[in-house]
Amino acid sequence: MKPETTTLSTFPVPLSRRDFLAVSMASVALGAFGRYGFAETNPAGAQSLSDPVFEHASQRAADLVKQMTLEEVTQQTVHHAPALPRLGLARYNYWSEALHGVNVDGPITSFPQPIVLGCSWNPELVHQVYTAVSDEARAYHNKTGYGLTFFSPATVNMGLRDPRWGRCEENFSEDPLLVQTLAVQTTRAMQGDHPKYLKTVACAKHYICNETDTDRDYADAAPDRRSFWEYYTRGFEACVTEAQVFTVMASYNSLWGVPCVADPMLLTEILRKRWGFKGYVVSDCDAVADIYRTHHYVQTGPEAAALAIKAGSDLNCGDTYSQHLMKACQDKLVSEEAVRAALTRVLTGRFLLGEFDPPADVPWSGLSPEIIEGQKHRDLAREAARQTMVLLKNEKQTLPLNKRSLKKVAIIGPMAGSCHLGGYSGRPAYIVSPYLGVSAALGSAPFGDTVPAGEYVSTSNFRGPIVDFTDDGAQLLTAIKNNDWAQYPSLDFSGKTSIEFKFASSADGDIEIRFDSLGVAPALTVHAPATGGMNVWKTVSAPLSGVTGSHVMFLKFRSTGRDHFISLQSFQLLPSKPAVPSAAQVVYAPGCTIMGPRNQALLENAVKAASESDVALVFVGDNRLLSDEGRDRDYLHLPDVQHELIKAVAAVNPRTILVVNSCCPVALNWEKENVPAILCSLNAGQEQGNAIADVLFGDYNPGGKLSSTWFRDVAQLPNFHDYDIKHGRTYMYFRGDPLYPFGYGLSYTTFGYENLRVKGDRLESGKAIMLSAEISNTGHVAGVETVQFYVQANDKQQRPIKQLAGFQRVSLQAGEKQTVSFSLPHDHIALRYWDDSAGQFTFEPGTLQLMVGSSSASIHLRGHVDLV
Repeated sequence: MKPETTTLSTFPVPLSRRDFLAVSMASVALGAFGRYGFAETNPAGAQSLSDPVFEHASQRAADLVKQMTLEEVTQQTVHHAPALPRLGLARYNYWSEALHGVNVDGPITSFPQPIVLGCSWNPELVHQVYTAVSDEARAYHNKTGYGLTFFSPATVNMGLRDPRWGRCEENFSEDPLLVQTLAVQTTRAMQGDHPKYLKTVACAKHYICNETDTDRDYADAAPDRRSFWEYYTRGFEACVTEAQVFTVMASYNSLWGVPCVADPMLLTEILRKRWGFKGYVVSDCDAVADIYRTHHYVQTGPEAAALAIKAGSDLNCGDTYSQHLMKACQDKLVSEEAVRAALTRVLTGRFLLGEFDPPADVPWSGLSPEIIEGQKHRDLAREAARQTMVLLKNEKQTLPLNKRSLKKVAIIGPMAGSCHLGGYSGRPAYIVSPYLGVSAALGSAPFGDTVPAGEYVSTSNFRGPIVDFTDDGAQLLTAIKNNDWAQYPSLDFSGKTSIEFKFASSADGDIEIRFDSLGVAPALTVHAPATGGMNVWKTVSAPLSGVTGSHVMFLKFRSTGRDHFISLQSFQLLPSKPAVPSAAQVVYAPGCTIMGPRNQALLENAVKAASESDVALVFVGDNRLLSDEGRDRDYLHLPDVQHELIKAVAAVNPRTILVVNSCCPVALNWEKENVPAILCSLNAGQEQGNAIADVLFGDYNPGGKLSSTWFRDVAQLPNFHDYDIKHGRTYMYFRGDPLYPFGYGLSYTTFGYENLRVKGDRLESGKAIMLSAEISNTGHVAGVETVQFYVQANDKQQRPIKQLAGFQRVSLQAGEKQTVSFSLPHDHIALRYWDDSAGQFTFEPGTLQLMVGSSSASIHLRGHVDLV
């Protein structure tokens, strides 16, 4: 099809999908601005393609591909590539995940989710975390052969621009500078710094403008070009040009009418030619099939496969290439050379990982599996969780709590008993829920020899097994099917001779008991015969032989059917022994489930516990049933049953402390005004319970800052599908009164800002200005403050209200003062905007406002210079 006669630099958006394809291909040939509005250049600073190490690996890959038949090549272009024994090529699965820890059965360390790490504002910490993740990835590979090509991290599409996005937990921030800074550190830590080898292959995803999830398979994003270049591209560009990320994942959605996975302007012109990307592009899973199945951009699988290959999608997560590429080549829809070039780029990554070299040459081949979830990494997980805690409110210094003065503590709320790790999580052997962490800090055993089955710390799936309650408030583990499992905290088996289960079942089944890892053989199998119904309770016991000491216990459920077949109320280790008294009595009363419905007995038990306790700790939040991949929200508040619980508890105990344990920002309007203290922990990894306790009891002074704006209601947000960042999105353009602003977070101490000094009054091309400020700890305990530097440029071009230009995390002893300095070069991205008519970034001369503060809404020092 020939393109329309509309000039490429000025045509309206959107055109038809087919016209977009014709125009984008024509713009490549003509060198025009095209629908992306840029001049195709390879700018200074983009990595060179002549790097000898890369070229050597690429040549080795090309030599290997030359020996394959075309049919063999097409079978190798999918994520589950088969073996080619005649060429010494092993079967390989390119799909591995390490979003916040390697996503495998434990032992494995699970660190805080990216949204949580973003609240640390600490690039060094992020680098440490992902160095540990890549260490464990290599060690696990050495043990099992697990793949080293990851589809995460880092998630750098800007989903936190809107808290309704179902995958908020995967994103570092709503701010492009914070995202790119942390994503670069993540990528460098994952890929290592060896001059010859990649430690792992990291992946920048989801490219691009994949900020809605429920409709991601067919959604079309249509940002204005300023938003596209100033906001949505920055994380990806930084991962490529600053961190040399080796994989970029093309997203499900279309952009201005063209599926991203089939867009040559995105995948070739911008990614490879403009930014200098040298790695391979992988499609999001089944996104190539979506070209014809959901986008209806073409009609057939061969057409879709051909279009994706020609656009620059090298590896297909899915089967479309293996099923249709051969025919696409036979029908002359795509050249054999293009298919071979794609596979060469993919295999280059495996050569750079050292797969085909002697193990002795690869620096990480000696990493022992003993490091996996070792004490060093568990300590790092705890420290990472502590650094990310954000104190949202602390009226009358309610926190920290004095452990010695507490006689009775009520632990309430549906998030207290489980350690919610979030999506793409591995299965650590040691997991600490808030209930376990607080109990341990108070020296209290959370339960004796009888363990309620609902007190698991992790389960096989967020859809089940799940906790439920009878009408009289008895706790159950239910919705259990064949092969489901539940993990319980470390239990002392010393002197125990048998274990007894209380259960109800509709069919015969077995309960397998495994110790310390789900992957080991069962130590014991207990037969659980049908009881006559899911409300008919019976007990069954079995002897324990040779089990001593403390062990994490996994229960795996087996049945021949496919339906839910058993509910478990409790299990008991026998013979029992008297409970050891503790300094403070801990009472656990959930009060409600996460989603409800309201259970009167549960609510009354929680209110009673709160009324009789010195302090009530209420743990609330959401789980993946409410917000998840493929599931966006249309609201910001908690489920009504949780708000009701908070109000009921606060009515009977003025020392009610709210802990938000969520995967995304939530609206807490009543709570902000009526609860004296609020702590935000989000999904802070396997050590979250200990970290929360450290903060609550003053063993650690919180210093986290919110990495996104928390809104009061969806009424403060634009249309969910509005990609124009200037339409009131993020702190940069939102002019209302948020619940909590970007960069906000309190401390147990106070900080003073003074003496802003700016060297020079003009910022000229090729130059930089230096500014400094004195930050002092004016309180009585040591603390950490994240000093934030914002700028406001001339507003003639509708520039941000303010934009982050730098930040520093400063640790100060009580009474200590430090000077914090920032450099602002003339070409800093915060000073520039996209000039669509010129197809490049430029700046508007005028007065540049300089602001230093403790959040985007708390600016303590101001200055200005002339931008010329």
